[in-house]
Amino acid sequence: MDSAVQLQAIREWYAKLRPIRVDLVGDYAGEEFFIIEGDSLLRWVFADERIDFGTGFQLLHAVYVVESFLQQLSSRRCMFSVVFLDISRNACIPCSPMAEQNAWKYLFARSAIIEHMKHIDHARGLVFAFESLADPKFRQYLDSTRPYFVMCHDGINANHFQKTYKRSEWEVEGASQRENGNDTEDKEATDSPPTEYVDSGLDGGFNQEGLLKAGIREWMSLGFNIALMNEIVFKDSKIFTYVLETNLYTLEPVDIRVNPAETPPPGPEYLRTPDWKPLQSARERLAVAAVSHVLRVDEGKHENLASIFLVHVILLSQLTLPARFFAPFDVDEAVSTAINPLRDFLKRLVVASGYLLNIGAVSLEDAQHDLCDYVDGRLLLKIVLAPEELSEEEKQGFSNLANHVETLCGKRLELPILSKCANLSFIKLPVVRRRKILAFSNPAFDTYLEQIRLPIDILAEEGSEDHEEEDDQVYYEKTHWHNPRNPLVTARIRVQRTLPKPVAKVRGAVAVAPSAKSQTEDKDRAARRAAGRARKWEQVYQNQMYQYASSLTDSIDGSLNPKLVTVGEKTKKPQPTGKKTTVKEEKNTKSNKKDGPSKGKGSGKLSAAEIISQNNATKKAGREAKIQDSWKSVCDEVANIKDDESAISRLETWLAASQKAIAAGVAENKEWPFIEAEARLYKIQLLQRIWSGYCRRREQEHGYAAASALFNEARLVLYSGGMTRKVHQILNNIFEAFGIPKPPSDPLSSLPDRKPLFSKLWDGKYESLDIGLGMTSEEFQLLHCGPWMDRNMDSQPDPRVPFKPDGWQRKVLDGLDRDNSLFVVAPTSAGKTFIAFYAMEKVLKESDEGVLVYVAPTKALVNQIAAEVISRYKKNYRYAGKTVWAIHTRDYRMNNPNECQILITVPHILQIMLMSPSNAKSWTPRVKRIIFDEVHSIGNAEDGIIWEQLLLLAPCPIIALSATVGNPEEFGSWLASTQSTVGVKLTVVQHPYRYSDLRKFVFSPKQGMTSFEGMPQRVSRFNQLEMANYIRVVHPVAALANTKQGIPNDMTLEPKDCLQLYRAMLKCQTPECPLPKALDFKEVFGTEGKVIAKADVVKWEEKLKEVLHNWMKDAEPIFAQVANLLAADAAEKDSPDRERGGGDGDDGESSGAPPKGNRPLVVDLPPPSCTKGYLWKTTLPLLQTLHSANALPAILFSYDRLLCENICVMICSQLEAAEKNWRENSPKWQKIIKDWEKYKADRSSRGSKKAKVVLPPGSTKAEQMRENAEYDSSFWASFDPSHPSPEFSFADFKKHAKSDLQNDIDNLIRWGIPEVLVHAFSRGIGVHHSGLNRKYRQAVEMLFRKGYLRVIIATGTLSLGINMPTRSSVFVGESVYLNSLNYRQAAGRAGRRGFDNLGNVVFHAFPLAKVERIMSSKLPSLVGHFPISTSLVLRLFILLHNSNESDHARHTINTILTQGKLVVGGGEFKEQVLHHLRFSIEFLRRQKLLGSNGRPLNFAGLTSHLYYVENSSFALHVLLCNGYMKEICKNISKSPDSTCMELMLVLANIFGREQKLFPRHKSLPPLPAAATELLADQNERTLRTYVTYVETFAKSYCKNPDNVLPFSRVKCGGEGTTDEPNVGSRSSFVALSGHGDNFTSIDDLTTSVRRGVLIDGASVPHLPVDDSSAVNGYLYYFYIHGDVKKLDRDHGIPAGSVWFVLKDFSLVLAAIETGLTSFIRDGPGAYYDFKDEGDDVDGDIHEDDEDDRESATTSTTTDNGSSGVSSEAEDPGFKNVLRAVTILRKRFEEKFRKMWA
Repeated sequence: MDSAVQLQAIREWYAKLRPIRVDLVGDYAGEEFFIIEGDSLLRWVFADERIDFGTGFQLLHAVYVVESFLQQLSSRRCMFSVVFLDISRNACIPCSPMAEQNAWKYLFARSAIIEHMKHIDHARGLVFAFESLADPKFRQYLDSTRPYFVMCHDGINANHFQKTYKRSEWEVEGASQRENGNDTEDKEATDSPPTEYVDSGLDGGFNQEGLLKAGIREWMSLGFNIALMNEIVFKDSKIFTYVLETNLYTLEPVDIRVNPAETPPPGPEYLRTPDWKPLQSARERLAVAAVSHVLRVDEGKHENLASIFLVHVILLSQLTLPARFFAPFDVDEAVSTAINPLRDFLKRLVVASGYLLNIGAVSLEDAQHDLCDYVDGRLLLKIVLAPEELSEEEKQGFSNLANHVETLCGKRLELPILSKCANLSFIKLPVVRRRKILAFSNPAFDTYLEQIRLPIDILAEEGSEDHEEEDDQVYYEKTHWHNPRNPLVTARIRVQRTLPKPVAKVRGAVAVAPSAKSQTEDKDRAARRAAGRARKWEQVYQNQMYQYASSLTDSIDGSLNPKLVTVGEKTKKPQPTGKKTTVKEEKNTKSNKKDGPSKGKGSGKLSAAEIISQNNATKKAGREAKIQDSWKSVCDEVANIKDDESAISRLETWLAASQKAIAAGVAENKEWPFIEAEARLYKIQLLQRIWSGYCRRREQEHGYAAASALFNEARLVLYSGGMTRKVHQILNNIFEAFGIPKPPSDPLSSLPDRKPLFSKLWDGKYESLDIGLGMTSEEFQLLHCGPWMDRNMDSQPDPRVPFKPDGWQRKVLDGLDRDNSLFVVAPTSAGKTFIAFYAMEKVLKESDEGVLVYVAPTKALVNQIAAEVISRYKKNYRYAGKTVWAIHTRDYRMNNPNECQILITVPHILQIMLMSPSNAKSWTPRVKRIIFDEVHSIGNAEDGIIWEQLLLLAPCPIIALSATVGNPEEFGSWLASTQSTVGVKLTVVQHPYRYSDLRKFVFSPKQGMTSFEGMPQRVSRFNQLEMANYIRVVHPVAALANTKQGIPNDMTLEPKDCLQLYRAMLKCQTPECPLPKALDFKEVFGTEGKVIAKADVVKWEEKLKEVLHNWMKDAEPIFAQVANLLAADAAEKDSPDRERGGGDGDDGESSGAPPKGNRPLVVDLPPPSCTKGYLWKTTLPLLQTLHSANALPAILFSYDRLLCENICVMICSQLEAAEKNWRENSPKWQKIIKDWEKYKADRSSRGSKKAKVVLPPGSTKAEQMRENAEYDSSFWASFDPSHPSPEFSFADFKKHAKSDLQNDIDNLIRWGIPEVLVHAFSRGIGVHHSGLNRKYRQAVEMLFRKGYLRVIIATGTLSLGINMPTRSSVFVGESVYLNSLNYRQAAGRAGRRGFDNLGNVVFHAFPLAKVERIMSSKLPSLVGHFPISTSLVLRLFILLHNSNESDHARHTINTILTQGKLVVGGGEFKEQVLHHLRFSIEFLRRQKLLGSNGRPLNFAGLTSHLYYVENSSFALHVLLCNGYMKEICKNISKSPDSTCMELMLVLANIFGREQKLFPRHKSLPPLPAAATELLADQNERTLRTYVTYVETFAKSYCKNPDNVLPFSRVKCGGEGTTDEPNVGSRSSFVALSGHGDNFTSIDDLTTSVRRGVLIDGASVPHLPVDDSSAVNGYLYYFYIHGDVKKLDRDHGIPAGSVWFVLKDFSLVLAAIETGLTSFIRDGPGAYYDFKDEGDDVDGDIHEDDEDDRESATTSTTTDNGSSGVSSEAEDPGFKNVLRAVTILRKRFEEKFRKMWA
């Protein structure tokens, strides 16, 4: 195939892929092992145009860039290896004519770098080389390492280095000369090995892009996702790039390229066998061998050049790196004549060196590994053009090498005689002029800034060129910027707002202004309407919250009974919940103070106390009789129930109600222990009958769940206070029938002799049938009783809480009582919930002023916590306006955040409140504690830095809660250091155990559904998921895919898993690796049949895992045998040939009957994959399987919003079609309809005759009405044939009335929710993701908690702390977002504490290998960001200045600047922080945002409130302050359309630059030239400022030479004794390519600064302006066409993300409009308040009524776009800008609203 056609075909294939932008560390891989494709890495490195591979050959510079990249990955705790494929070796060469000419340099550099990397100590081995992907050795490597993904380059030329480095004129000229052929080289053929850089035999001359894309295709055909290396952006602790996901399209078979068979080349010929030992350096050995080989081939023609090269080799080890610097020079004819022979010889020598290195002709094993610095082309030029006298040591070194050359080839080399080139002219390098530092002084900062000692020569003097006057407006922060969209108290606020000037009324041809009276009336009317809307919104929202709160409680009727909290209330021993004690009862409970006779007049008269005592005794007897009568009644009722499982359910219902009554004091508890024991004994009788049914049918495997339930009931009876002799005898018989010993209990003689109350008593014997368990008691308990085991973890009563807390929970309580800070790590369901509410109640009891802030990562969790508080607490306050709770998010507010005691909010809002000057003296000092829930969110890519800043800024003790922290010790240590700065001690509490175990399954149907006949309506409670067809259990140890990664710290095993693991280890042990006998379960648990507790199993588990870990480390083959044995056992059980159950028991027999059900027709299926076709055929069968196995409710997790909705629609359509077919053909349905028609006719007939027919004799009217009522309340009264049949719905219709459901559906449809999602409720299915309306999501949550909805399809929105526990968590399909963290969060939803003894985790549409990967993954470590951004510094000054230097402001500054360890996972760099602070201040001063004393100036408020888009906000400020925005907006009144288009173009270039532009996307038109010039000038100023920063810091603190490679830590160059010349701020390695401190851009500075200076590109505010053609134009074009579909087609924005990216820009527009309004209208010192920037981000804008929508657009704008600003502003230019922004925003919002209207 022609190479051009081949390239076009691979490009077309690649264009169909959909890359997803992720944070590799946080979103995707965590600490999972991955592969870096070696030639992709080198291609990325060699594209750095700063590396001189033209004039010189700077190998060490290239190695430095390689190691810098690897170090960037390693510092973020990535685990990787580099794999080179010989088939792709040419892919590393950049695409350019100059690179083609120098291909030999790149290929040798490849070989040298591989050799260098082989000797770097790395945990997994750093580098591996194979022939191709088809190499058998490579396949073995994959099997042993199991990489998660592969990092590749896709060949796109727009790379990082080309954008960050502007080539100097001298470089451009030199490259041009070489490309035009002026730079001649010897073209003669030689006997050296071939030097072609592209193998003509490979793909017909396929170019490098084709090679790289073909490599990607081959990797993806093996099932690997691809992370694009050339799209990587390192930002703080994050690694952002694009990931290509594998799918059926990419998994299509591909012909893997292989190298043609070749005869190995012959080795070199020497006169003597080389003895390499005298030469200690690998560089010297290879140099001697290569020189000898070339001299032998060339017959001694180039002896002088060979001597020069050997001198160069000696100097490499003698000179320091700065001493090797050789400045750029002009190449004239004389210079060219001098250096051309050297270039020709160097090419021959380097090619020979690569040849010898590749064939292994030189022994390098025992040598010093310094091939990374084998050749320095510029040093060779320096020797030739500007030679210096050699020292004696250097001469001796040359002589030594020359002797070895003579030994090998017989040629004697002499020291070269060189003279300096007379005409050599050096080019003066352009240097960035240092910026003088403006004077600055502020009392709050001076103490810290004095420590950095800036040199006097860089301080700007008054009147100098660098000095700037302060003639700008001071900014005063007078209000919060994040007020609510519809504040509850906005009636007053909106009255204060200046309304637009009324439009004149026109009468005829004369315009008459309205009178003052009419204006006042209009204002009053508007104020009343605003207040009315606020009250209406408040009432609606409050009602929603109370409904939501009732769903979180056990309330049946929706009522709430919160606890009344009073100030000063002390913690007491908890009263029984629900008991109401009257004053009279309190008096009656008091004991008499005096003993003796009563005070009655006669001796026969009873005293008052005696009367009370008798009355109490009578009541007690009555309660005892009542409970006994109730039990007898239930016994009779249960005896008449034919179905044993139904009888058990009735007994459980009665037991639960009676226990609640006992706890509430309604029933007497003296007799209760015996009655409870009898009730459980009745259950045991029924359970034994069920178990015998399984035994009779020889299906014991299916019935062990019933047997384990029986064992649990027997355990509870044995150790209860209700044991009697008769019960003891029955239990003895039961255990004897089981064939196991009865667990030890109290002796028979000590038990009371009491006859049970229920009549149908049996003796527990089964003589006619063998119902034995077939195993020992210990085996049975471990295999089948794990879910029932006692979970007691050192639980003891504690008067502080109404339950028995475990030991770790008591430690938490102690820490709270001591006012310590807490960091608590415990898995989901472990019992963390009480912590937050105990702290809340503590604050409420202490005073009416203290505040607790609860910070949640999502608004959904905010709403839930608020609802929990509503349901738990109430309080009476002395003053109006105070509330217990308030919600404050960016989108809405409930109650006043400043007047509540429990504020529930999100991180951004708390940061704003803590940084608000108006809060500094009033609200912030009242904050007593802050709770950070899901604190692992600090690792989030988007807002993790906000969490980190909050933890640093917290002015009080904190509580940090999480279930998933990979490095709790390190993170706890960092938290402790941050808390120590505020004088608070931190207590770290870790609890690793879940309350309920999780069992993992894979659903891998071999066949799919073609028809569906409904689900069984009766499902046995003892059906087990593991017994269902095509359900395979995955043992956690069998899933340990990568032995080198070890066992995850949080991996837990069920008791069943432990026994299976022990048996496998027992089989696989060897004499060298024995299994200790002490781990035998018989030794651990004994053989007497004692009850095993979970705590005992946990200890055994830890010992087993310790041995297993040692086997993984030291005996990998044995571990592999164990894992394979466990996997084979699971596969055998998964065999579809084995008869399984999953049925319904409709045959009328007792429970335990063989499972039966409606099985779907099936067809063959392809391998599991998350495709529409596969999901269509398998998802409903999976749900049917879960239903039949009693494994619902379930949450199906998919991390694709659109897929969630599609699955819902797909299942509903399948159910509807199946139901329609069933109804058309089912005799059962036809009979139902016939009976219903008869019922309707009968009812109509009865109704029509009611007025005419006389009542029958002897019947009363009441009797007739009662008869009618009973008839009407039958099944038919609520029957509706349009409703789904129960066989075709997952809903539990008993949990929610049909009438209420219909109301819910009607309301949601009225609110604009898609009908297909709302009507899914009737099928028991809901969808939940962040793109859906809040009301719909809350309805889903409430109906799910009620038990009505039993299938939810959700993204990760339900995994972060939401109270949505389920029986099964199902993962549907792979996703880049399904990482180790999200997996644990979502899987943790399964296993409802108090409901389920076991949680199910099911993988659907997953290959088994991917399941094992995600199960064995480790949690990522939390690594922090550099939290001191420039915008944060600006906000600190606003806080300080506008709070009049409050104590809180000073404390905040002190906390940050005295923090030793500022970054999680980082070191201590206090001086670096202070320098960064000082130059951030300098930047702000140059931006005219700060005055010389720290006063905020100009648009400081607008800029600081756009902190989340920092670079863009500073760019906008430049355009505002330089008059550009006023210029483009001056014609807004005359030409609004063209003005808005130009304004939109500018804003689209500044904001929204995160979306990647791929070749198939439409790019953004270029930024106008005037704006480009302004921003480029600003970038130049910023560069000068930060170059000064780097220089001053380096001179002050970087005393050690910069000669250590960053990853390998190899020291390069000689020791040296003199100071480093020619270099200061630039890395010495980069300077080798001829670069001084001539930085050309911010990125050039941050990527090539010397070691010891910490400067991150993300911390320097700048906005590239020369790359508009590389910016995705989605915002600009959406403003033009408003078509959402085009955003997907033309700009690559997925449908599920469109709303969010557009909303981000909408909020930016709102913030700009608000900031301009405040700047123009209010000026310094004026008070104002306003609505928040934008509407509800939660997708709820369309929830409001039309009046409110109209108000949102008309209350602040007039018809011509005016914002109603005051005419007091002096500059009309900014009025035009505001008017233009207002019109632009209105137009954008109109298009935006259409997508969800």
